[in-house]
Amino acid sequence: MKNRGLLYVAFGNSYQELAVWTITHTRKFTDLPIAVLVNEPANSKWEGMDNVIIYPFELPQTENRQVKTQMCRYTPFDETLYMDCDSVVRCSGIEMLFSMMSSQDMLLNKFIHWRDVDKVPRLYRTAMKLLGASLPMNVYNGALIGWRNNNRTERFFKLWNSNWHKIGKGREMPGLACAIQKSELEVADVSDKGIFEPDFYNPDCMIQHNYNSNGKQDWFEEFKLPKLIQCKPFDSNPRDWDMVDFNEEMHS
Repeated sequence: MKNRGLLYVAFGNSYQELAVWTITHTRKFTDLPIAVLVNEPANSKWEGMDNVIIYPFELPQTENRQVKTQMCRYTPFDETLYMDCDSVVRCSGIEMLFSMMSSQDMLLNKFIHWRDVDKVPRLYRTAMKLLGASLPMNVYNGALIGWRNNNRTERFFKLWNSNWHKIGKGREMPGLACAIQKSELEVADVSDKGIFEPDFYNPDCMIQHNYNSNGKQDWFEEFKLPKLIQCKPFDSNPRDWDMVDFNEEMHS
């Protein structure tokens, strides 16, 4: 059997503290080895955690996506399942995801599909124009990424990192979508499998991403987690999320 494991990136004290708690919860449902990429200083609570390996980087917190978009270079596994640290495994069976990508290069959760007549967020249009991408396009969540080490996935991560730099080192999902479109990858899409829920409370999913609050449910309260102090200095312009015509002339 190939060397398989879970990978996380947790830069910054708040993200490391949260990762300690989410990984402790996830450990109830799997004995897969876990690797966590952190920036120094590493949280002392990692010490003694079962089958968890910490890889520290001498980088500022703002460089977390520099590591994430190149994480194929840092994973110790032949087959890797990456999750954002604000994701929690709800039940057993996560090992099946490796079987689901046994004949594919990557495993992803499709967030949305834009047709060639659809409007898109301004942020994505800017990225797509800069990177030579086009509609129609599949947009995938960056919070759940599985892959097998091979030449195709290595080229994909190099392209994703390059895209992220070209569009200003902000959010990574636009560069991810464009890299997938330009890559010759076989992708296992789990969006119709009830495996990953990115935005809403779903007690029946296998992996629950931070939904903040839906109705009477609160993600942090549900799993008894410390509140997260987010690091997204690039999220400053609300017009980035205006829906615009892809073919409309861009204005600065």
